[in-house]
This record gives sequence, C-alpha cells and structure tokens, in this order.
Amino acid sequence: MLNTEEKTWDLTPLASNDEDTALVSEQEELKKRAAAFEAKWRVKDDYTQKPGVLKEALDDYEAWLRAGGSGGKGTYYYHLRTEQDQNNPKLKAKYNQFVDAAQKIDTTMRFFSLNVAKIQKERQASFLAYAGLQKYRHFLEHSFAAAAHVMSEEAEKVADMLEATSCSNWEKMVSGFLSREEHEVFDEDGKKRKKTFAEIQALLRSTNKKARDSAAAAVHEISARYADVAEHELNSILQFKKANDELRGFIRPDQSRHLRDDIESNIVDALVSAVEEQNDIAQRYYAMKAKLFGVKKLSYHERNVPY
Repeated sequence: MLNTEEKTWDLTPLASNDEDTALVSEQEELKKRAAAFEAKWRVKDDYTQKPGVLKEALDDYEAWLRAGGSGGKGTYYYHLRTEQDQNNPKLKAKYNQFVDAAQKIDTTMRFFSLNVAKIQKERQASFLAYAGLQKYRHFLEHSFAAAAHVMSEEAEKVADMLEATSCSNWEKMVSGFLSREEHEVFDEDGKKRKKTFAEIQALLRSTNKKARDSAAAAVHEISARYADVAEHELNSILQFKKANDELRGFIRPDQSRHLRDDIESNIVDALVSAVEEQNDIAQRYYAMKAKLFGVKKLSYHERNVPY
C-alpha cells in the first residue's frame, strides 16, 4: 500500500522484512502445487475432448492460481523492493532468484494452457456451450483466439529464457543508471538543493515555474548522458519484439498487446481515429491552461502541472 503522506510503501502484508523466510516457504509450496498439477494432468488428454473433464481441470487450474500461481508474494515483494532501491545488489539477487523460480513453475504449467488453446476447432463450439464451463467461457474464448499465435512448448520455453537478456535486463540497466543520478535544482522555496532523479521528476509537476523549469533542465541533462545507452536498449528490445512477432505470426506490432489486453484491434483503431479527429479539444485545453498560468505557451514538461 502507498502511504501518500510519508511517500513510503507498507509491504508488511507481503513480508515482514527482506529476510522473511515465509516467502521461501511459500515458493516451495508453489513448486509442489505445480508439480502436483502436472502429475495429474500431463499424462491425460481427455480434457481436450470432453467438456466435463476440462471443467475439472480448469477448477484445479483456478485453485492453483488463487493459491499464488507461479510468483506468489515473494516475486511481488522483491519487485517492489527493487523499485524502492534499484541499485541494491542483494535485493536484485533476491528478486532474480524468485523470478527464476517463477519462470520454472510457469514452464511446468505451460503444457496445460497450450493444450487448451489447441483444442480442435470443430470441438470448440461444444465446449463453449457446455453448461459446466460457462464460468470459464471467456477464458476459453481468449485461449482459442490466441491459439494461432502460440508456439510449441519447447519454443515457448526458449522464448521465455531469452526475454530477460533481450528485453527486461536492458530496461533495468537504464532505469538503474538513472536512479543513481543526482543534480542540484531549485526547490519550491527558491533554494538550490541536490536531489535524486526521482525527486527531480516529481518537481516537474510543481506549480512554482522556477522549480519545474530547473527540474526539466536537470532531467534533460541527465537523460542526455544515457542517450546512446538508451538507443541500444530500445533497438535490442524492438529487435526481440520483431523476431517474436514474426515467429508467432502477428501481422502488426500492437496485435500481441491487443490479444493480451483482451480487446480487438478494430476497436482500438476506431478509438485512435476518434481521438485524432478531435485533436482540437486538446489544443484548446492547453491553450486555456497556458492562459490560466499567464504564459504564451506551455513547455512540454509543464503539460501535467495542476492548476
């Protein structure tokens, strides 16, 4: 939970501290649950043929997810802790350990979702119409829609293993560099103080123009130092994304996102088109906002300053 007054996170609902052994115990329990599910359903295939059997399998699958799934509290806890302290090597090591364990559990469980997605098309209608599966109807519809873009179990495993080196590690590297940066800026009381990058970014919303302009200059200066690194980061992520889309048969770069967000591309296109046709609303809004602030034109970094 976020305490807005103290600007700290209360993570005690997840763990008492960074060494809470309950997180490790929970992780071991998650492994056992996944292994038990695999032992029961890996050797069977009748759930792809009989709606009643699939209902039993999906009940077990839902119970596994409700019990913590692959990540549990530990992955979430250390994710949040590394957001608080991005350059702490012990926290990063802990987080990586839990992520690695969660990935292995996901690999253990993947056979089931792949098999469900690939239920023969001529049988899908009967599964969707089955009364006992109405609770899972939308899940099944989404699974069937994704079937055209899933790869073999081994190929999916390889894609998971490459995701960190081709994408998330790059993101963490650049964000880690930025989080270490400090710069002198004008505070809201008009005095110069050294602040962290996160604190400087917060000043961009200051109603004190001198403070927010000073913060913007600092952000630009710090960002410029890592422009070359960020370029390589983005190129690597985009190259991985392009290769992944080609392997999965996506015909547009945002198609996988739409599928994951459970929305049809034509609906997104209609929304984008509607917004573009009414761009003058945003133009009039920012013109009014500039007038209220008594300036001819708002700078880009001033677009979210509250009035």
